[in-house]
Amino acid sequence: MFTLSTFTTGQLKIELGLAEEKFAPALFNILKQDASLLIPWLPWVADMQSVDQEVAFIQQSRLQFAKNTAIVLAILVNDQPAGMIDLHKIDLVQKNAEVGYWLGSQYQGQGIMTQALQQVSQYALTDLGLHKLLLLADVDNHPSIQVAQKSGYTLEATLKEQVRNHQGQYRNMRVFTLFNHNSSHLKEK
Repeated sequence: MFTLSTFTTGQLKIELGLAEEKFAPALFNILKQDASLLIPWLPWVADMQSVDQEVAFIQQSRLQFAKNTAIVLAILVNDQPAGMIDLHKIDLVQKNAEVGYWLGSQYQGQGIMTQALQQVSQYALTDLGLHKLLLLADVDNHPSIQVAQKSGYTLEATLKEQVRNHQGQYRNMRVFTLFNHNSSHLKEK
């Protein structure tokens, strides 16, 4: 397994590694357990109806990894799947990508996602040589906004009626960016 980073927070050992099919059952269970918390921000969670769909997503993400268009990482907490973080829409010509993430509720509020985002951002800007990372968060998703800000991302814009939610309403999204010249805000590996 490709491991991007390993770190600790408190008593927890965190590993960011390429998503594997064997993680699908645990990830699916977290999505179902936390569906009411995740669906307002991640409408696709409502469409995830089986472990097989999670397996298919992981398989698709592996194809994208091979094409250098996405890197989908499982967040393992003490060797157990706890969420995911990814770089998607990777453009190696324009040197930019988007970042996305989610974490099971039992792991939230412990600094895991902030450190994970810092590690992935450092990798993208340094190892991949990207110039710009974009992170979109619903204007009411305050935990995600806080993670972005703590990780050195800067609010660049608000996109009006950008994403259609699970109720068919169009939601405003905040766009946060991190540039390569801002990489000094990130912790060293």
